[in-house]
Amino acid sequence: HSIEAIVQGGTDVAVARAIWEAKAGGIELHSSATTPTVEVVIDAGGFNRTITFTRPTNVDAYAEVIMILDSDLYPGDATLQDAIANVTAGQRAGQTLRKSDLIVAARAIAGVVDCTGIRLGRTYAARADTNLIASPREVLKLASARVTITVGYA
Repeated sequence: HSIEAIVQGGTDVAVARAIWEAKAGGIELHSSATTPTVEVVIDAGGFNRTITFTRPTNVDAYAEVIMILDSDLYPGDATLQDAIANVTAGQRAGQTLRKSDLIVAARAIAGVVDCTGIRLGRTYAARADTNLIASPREVLKLASARVTITVGYA
């Protein structure tokens, strides 16, 4: 039997120590990553133990947000792009990027009257009107430069 630990956060040494202390004896560790994380910890008997685990890969996500705005209140596209990109600040491995989360972030910005459409994708050209699914080994990440705002005014 073997396990693959997919781990976000923590230092490699701290993660390796936690894995060693938590796993049952006789269970092998493996990683499906092209470049797995490998650390050596010293067990209670003073022996070196090699711990292998996987760090998830950050994957660029692209968004188009179609908004109805009140130009008298709206602070500008940069503010909205930053708010939408920030949705993925705490994104976890395997977590779906949901259109509804972007709508909530957009509606929190002054002057955003309505959000009439969200398109998400792994490339600009592949954006679609669906949530964006991540594999268990991926973390979807937006950035302000990958958020396109299409505007209509109230």
